[in-house]
Amino acid sequence: MGENIPFFSRIVAVSDAYDAMTSERSYR
Repeated sequence: MGENIPFFSRIVAVSDAYDAMTSERSYR
């Protein structure tokens, strides 16, 4: 019922988390 949704969402979540970790100072 839409496997592309969770897959894309997972990529976005990982990308956001990685960006936040790599740019901690920019995050806050």
